Parts: sequence; C-alpha cells; structure tokens
Amino acid sequence: MTSCRALSWGSLLLALSLLACKASSANDMAPQVPHPSEQDVAKAFNVGYQPGLKSTQECLGRLMFNVEAPIKWALSASTTAV
Repeated sequence: MTSCRALSWGSLLLALSLLACKASSANDMAPQVPHPSEQDVAKAFNVGYQPGLKSTQECLGRLMFNVEAPIKWALSASTTAV
C-alpha cells in the first residue's frame, strides 16, 4: 500500500512539474538588437592592425594583448616558479 502511495505521489509531482514548465514571457518586452553589418564586423576586428617589432604577446585568462616593454607579473608567495 505504501509503495502505491509513493508511486501516486511521484506521478503527481512529475505531472505538476511538467505543467509548470512553460515558455517564459520574461523577454517579450526586451528591445531587439540589430545585427552588425559586415563592415561593422571588419571594423571591430581591426584587420589591418600590425603589432610593433619589439612587442610581445601576453595573456590574462582569455584576453590576449601586446606589450611594448618587458612585463613582470605579480605572483603570490605561495606560487612556485616553473
């Protein structure tokens, strides 16, 4: 009898959770963002950029950038040199 009750409660919870899942209307009033043109994308990528002869490339996470002078990163005392 208890397994039957557990099964019926489980079925009820499953049915209620499926009924609660419906499309959200939260972004219905969000402004539409226009897609950039090919010229805008080319301008943003700055295809003609040439780094200086003495520049080196560094990275900070996924951000990569060029530096013109030697750079020293501040490391914590617990960091070991490789």
